[in-house]
Amino acid sequence: MSLAPTPEQSPYTAPQSAAASKETSPRIEFAGYAGFGRRFAAWLIDGIVVGLIAVTLTMMSGFAFALVWGLVVGLRWGNVDEKFAGLVSALFGVAVGVVSSVVYHAAMESSPLQATVGKLLLGAKVTDLNGRRISFVRALGRFAGKIASFLILGIGFVMAAFTEKRQALHDLIAGTLVMKVQSASNPR
Repeated sequence: MSLAPTPEQSPYTAPQSAAASKETSPRIEFAGYAGFGRRFAAWLIDGIVVGLIAVTLTMMSGFAFALVWGLVVGLRWGNVDEKFAGLVSALFGVAVGVVSSVVYHAAMESSPLQATVGKLLLGAKVTDLNGRRISFVRALGRFAGKIASFLILGIGFVMAAFTEKRQALHDLIAGTLVMKVQSASNPR
């Protein structure tokens, strides 16, 4: 028989709050898995949102880029080929668009909303396999899986129409689900 106190009885153990013993994020009410059609419609809406964000950021940063390019490069090296400057500007715009898309999807899907604007409008949320909110890192991995789905001619996206839990390739890679949610405004 040991006389040593258990961790709960030890005066050296930090007290546990009631919140520490609960799950870190609540589960959502399951209303089924979001199918291919709902997900595709959400993707179209998100494409418009990301496009607007990317265009706005590209215009703002492009103006600053052009100003710096003109002042620094123009003064330092003299006359620079306009085609080269256009190519650099276009590559910069593409980079801003890609970064905008990555940050938008990962931040929204790992936020307390658990969904992008398109998914919110169509009553869908991204969860882990236990119905809880995903981390930003997992959301980044999910986005990387979307790139893999795209590279195999979109087959990874179409998988959502045929898998049991309506998971696309990126969901299988990241261990996520896209679930339909019930709300007063979206009783589907």
